[in-house]
Amino acid sequence: MANMLYTLIPTILLVTVYGQDDIVLIEGPRDRAVLSGQNAELTCHINTIASGTHVVQWLGNSLRTGTGKQLTFNDRVTATDIPDKFSVSTEKPYNLGLRSTDLNDAGKYSCNNVVKGQPIGGLEPQLVVLKPGECPMSGTVTFNQNDTITYEWSVTYAGERDDSQKPTITWTLNGIEQTATADETTLGVYKSTFTKAASSVDNQKELNCSFTVLNVQEHCSARLNIQYPARKPALFVDGNNLPDQGIYQRTIG
Repeated sequence: MANMLYTLIPTILLVTVYGQDDIVLIEGPRDRAVLSGQNAELTCHINTIASGTHVVQWLGNSLRTGTGKQLTFNDRVTATDIPDKFSVSTEKPYNLGLRSTDLNDAGKYSCNNVVKGQPIGGLEPQLVVLKPGECPMSGTVTFNQNDTITYEWSVTYAGERDDSQKPTITWTLNGIEQTATADETTLGVYKSTFTKAASSVDNQKELNCSFTVLNVQEHCSARLNIQYPARKPALFVDGNNLPDQGIYQRTIG
C-alpha cells in the first residue's frame, strides 16, 4: 500500500466580538425640545477611537419616518428618501441632526448598539416639538383704569414622553404669579388666558407670560401703562370738604 502524506494547513478564524462594553460613551441620549422651524440635535456622542470596531444606528419613530425606520449607519445617513432632513455630526459622532423641524418630526428616536440590539445609554430619547402662537404683547400697552385686560397665548406641541413634558404657561405681574385659565380641550394644544381689571396700582408694572419644556424657554412681556380720568379738585374750609357748588363768604381780619 502506497505511503500517503497528509499536509495539515491551519485555518485561522478571525472573530470580532461586539458588546456594550465596546462602546465608550461621552454623552448619552437624552430627551430634547425644539421650537418648530429650528434645527435639533439628539445626543449619542461616542468616543470612536476608544470604542474600537462598532456599529451604531439611529432609528426614528415619528409621523415623518414611520415606525422603526433606520436613519443612519455609523456616520452615514441611510434615510435618503427623506432628503435634507438628517445628518450625523462629524464633531460629535454620532449625534443626530434634524434640519428645519416641525410637528411631524416629534417622537421617539433610538441610538442603537446594533450587535447588542439595545439602545445606547439605556434611553430612547424623545424629541418634543413646540409651536407657540404669536406673542400676545410687547413693548408698552395702555389701558384706562377699570378696563378689562385680557391676553391669550397658546402652544401647539407633540412628542412628549409624559405630562411633565407638556407646556404650561405661567403669568406674572412684576414677578408675582397671577391666576389664569387653562384650556386643553384640543389635543396637542395648550391655551392660557389672563384676565384682570386695570388698576392704577399696577401702573408701570411688567406683565410676563412664559413656558419651559426641557431645554426650551420662551416668554413674552409688556409694561402696563394705566391711565385714569382727571380727578376733581377738593376745596377744604376749616378742615371741611365743601360741596361741589355753593357760595361762601369769609371775614378776614
